[in-house]
Amino acid sequence: MRRPSVITIVGLPLIGLVLLPAVTNIATGALPEKWQPYQWVAWPLAALLAIPVVVAEVRSRRRTSDSGIGTRQETATPDGVIWNIPPKMATFTGRKAELRAIDRAATRQPNGAAVLCGLPGVGKTQVAAAYAAVHRGAFDLGWWVVADSRLAVVTSLAQLADLLGIGGEDQEAAARAAVRTLGGQSRWLLVFDNVTGEQDIADLIPSGDGRVLVTSRDPGLARLGTVVQIEPFDEKAATRFLLDRTGSAQADAATTLANELGGLPLALEQAAAYCISSGIGLADYLERYRSDRGRLMRQGAPAGRLAVQATVALAVREAGRRDPAAVQLLRLCAFFAGPAGIPRWLLTADRRRLPMPLRRAAADLIRFDAAVAVLVRLALVKAEGDLLRVHPLVQDLLVDQIGRTGPVRRRWRTVAGQRPGGDRTAGWDHTRWVRLAAELANAALSGDPGNPDGWERWTSMTPHVSRLLEHAAASEMFSETTARLRNQTGWYLWHRGEYANARLMLEQAYQEAKRAFGNEHPDTLGTMNNLAEVLRAQGDLDAAHHLHQQTLDITRRVLGDEHPH
Repeated sequence: MRRPSVITIVGLPLIGLVLLPAVTNIATGALPEKWQPYQWVAWPLAALLAIPVVVAEVRSRRRTSDSGIGTRQETATPDGVIWNIPPKMATFTGRKAELRAIDRAATRQPNGAAVLCGLPGVGKTQVAAAYAAVHRGAFDLGWWVVADSRLAVVTSLAQLADLLGIGGEDQEAAARAAVRTLGGQSRWLLVFDNVTGEQDIADLIPSGDGRVLVTSRDPGLARLGTVVQIEPFDEKAATRFLLDRTGSAQADAATTLANELGGLPLALEQAAAYCISSGIGLADYLERYRSDRGRLMRQGAPAGRLAVQATVALAVREAGRRDPAAVQLLRLCAFFAGPAGIPRWLLTADRRRLPMPLRRAAADLIRFDAAVAVLVRLALVKAEGDLLRVHPLVQDLLVDQIGRTGPVRRRWRTVAGQRPGGDRTAGWDHTRWVRLAAELANAALSGDPGNPDGWERWTSMTPHVSRLLEHAAASEMFSETTARLRNQTGWYLWHRGEYANARLMLEQAYQEAKRAFGNEHPDTLGTMNNLAEVLRAQGDLDAAHHLHQQTLDITRRVLGDEHPH
């Protein structure tokens, strides 16, 4: 049963109080004679007053029809089977291991619930629908509950109570009656889709011989049952999906695209659907994706489902609503190598440089843990001991969102962030985030690159430095911070004997140092010296001699012959 909108409940009687007397007076000619020339105004006025009711009803019906999976009209078949679970998608593929794990978890006693967890767009809902389709013959009742709020859960279970003949005016009582009835029966399947809070369903899970599936981003719902983690497709499965779905023979392009999309099923489906509808190949899509990723991820979603960009954006917005420190932490993570695992000590290496309220959270381990927990519950990060892992596509979408914000909108966000509890980084641009990330990296790598005792940290930092410097290059950012980071990293690589990589890093550091510091700054001279050492180690003695001579001449002129350097 669709609940009427607030405007319909409150507005219709109020508007009726205005319209009914007006129409009656016009029809009976009861208006004063001097008003007669203005009677024509009454009908447009009546239409205007009726517009809010019409708009509210249209929006309400649209929300009902567009909410996608799990909002279908409840049905009772002639043989008595009650079933509102949608069929699995025609393009659903693989997931055999996950389906077996769900079957084991759903039949495990004493708690028969299987909790399907994973990041946005990974396909939790589709896996649940596929499980129901595979096992449909084992159930006489299958009921899909949209569970993103307590009200939605109660409303759906009350609808089930009506079909069972035990409904009533009190929806809460009807929902509990449905739960009690299922608890005394067998051969039923109940799916709670998109659970956002344990409290919404904890007391509405039936006991008995039926099966319960729960889909949620929150792995903390383990108290409700056995967690089954739904992961992105691996490279082989993702490649096969793209090739099968599009009928393409471009295997190399499919593999590259599968890796860049991180195996995320919703993103893969969007890519395949775009190729089919536009008639382009996977290689062409890959080229478009690299040049305008944000636009592609905002369109082409399967019917009834949000696009990848919108799905991630909703989760990020919810993170900011729950804890501003959490969304700041997530944006910061976007500029490091998420799949490699971002150490917590890197994110808190220099708390003074962090924005409020992340700075306050970093100063208190429990508050920092709470910010991480918000991101984990929304499946935006995975916490593995000291490491935080972020899906690469989630990172890219976050970076795109920051980069797409224009100066006017950034100014407005900055002003809005000044209010109490507001996000003061909402107006930050790409360059400012890169600079903060580089400052933290420099602080984390403050030790001597030549000391082997610190090489374990340097090794773990290498992928993060590489990604960070890629972002700096993409935004054409040349700063003292990134110049120092390049120099230190190049010097570390030299000590490890990785001369080719060291030379490339130090050549870039030298050019950036000249732009950031000037040709005769001590930092620039130090980078020149380090680059000359790498050239010497590679056997390019003429180039090394020439650069060493330059360094010596400038140092003598700037610092004087008696300076220790």
